[in-house]
Amino acid sequence: MDLTGGTTSGLRPQRPFWSVMIPTYNSLEYLEETLRSVLSQDPGEGEMQIEVLEDCSPSDPAELVRRVAGDRVRVWRQPKNLGLAGNWNSCIERARGEWVHILHGDDLVHPGFYLRLRRGIENRPEIGAAFCRHYFIDGPGKITALSALERADAGVLGGSWLERLAVGQRVQCPSAVVRKATYERVGGFRGDLHYTLDWEMWLRIASNGPWWFEPEPLASYRSHEHNETARLAHSCEMVKDCLRALEIVKAYLPASEAPRLLEGARMNLLMACLHRTAGALDRRDFQTALAQSRSALMYCPKRWVVRKLLELWGRWIWAFCFSNKRLLAGGNHSDKRV
Repeated sequence: MDLTGGTTSGLRPQRPFWSVMIPTYNSLEYLEETLRSVLSQDPGEGEMQIEVLEDCSPSDPAELVRRVAGDRVRVWRQPKNLGLAGNWNSCIERARGEWVHILHGDDLVHPGFYLRLRRGIENRPEIGAAFCRHYFIDGPGKITALSALERADAGVLGGSWLERLAVGQRVQCPSAVVRKATYERVGGFRGDLHYTLDWEMWLRIASNGPWWFEPEPLASYRSHEHNETARLAHSCEMVKDCLRALEIVKAYLPASEAPRLLEGARMNLLMACLHRTAGALDRRDFQTALAQSRSALMYCPKRWVVRKLLELWGRWIWAFCFSNKRLLAGGNHSDKRV
């Protein structure tokens, strides 16, 4: 259902270079900031398609989009909920541009994103995808981390890129653009994956052709309590999804290297679970801490993992008991004074 539309004419419009496709689901809190980050770099309708694809959530973004962008940005509301992969694949299908940027409705691009990437990929037909270094930000927009520097200057990533990507997630959606022809060649996002569907896609593309890298941080990936990653962290769904993805991506890797690379990926996922367990215990988020502890054991049910988990939980229990003991002691001392 097309809720807003740009100008139309009897002539078929020239194909734009960019399609900025913004999938949303209950993302009104951050959508205005996302839109303004794109519109501030808008080269015009002939060069950039901008469209919001709302996945049939209770919140309708049409009014907000009109207020922020007038008729410059189209809104497409899915007639039924398609889920993460379905809405992202709809982004690809509706994209008219040569290059597709799937920018989530809570993420950002920074000044120079489209200009710098276009400068690198234009007139390079061998490049199938490109990305820049990116920030990780929290809900209010505070920078919490910076992604890895894949190479010091802008250019094509070398032969070790597939191996580095196989061991861990190094690309986030707001930082990545993909040639429409690449998506048409390798296929869309897998509906049987949720947490890892982007990582699987990046590996599939990398196994089919080269990537371009821009070292300047020109995008931000936002983590907050309402996004899908946070929801999955409260359960063991995330680890099941990752284990399924590891089996799938094995086919994209050199047979002689696949076991070593996938073991490295498994270890990185395990360490992430241990890190999230520690963070959840610090926040007294016991549901997440328990889910992440169980996930760690699903990745690697070895004694050293059990010892590490006992150490994390034991450290918290000791701190909790010590804190309560001090409170009780303070309470008893107060009673004596009375």
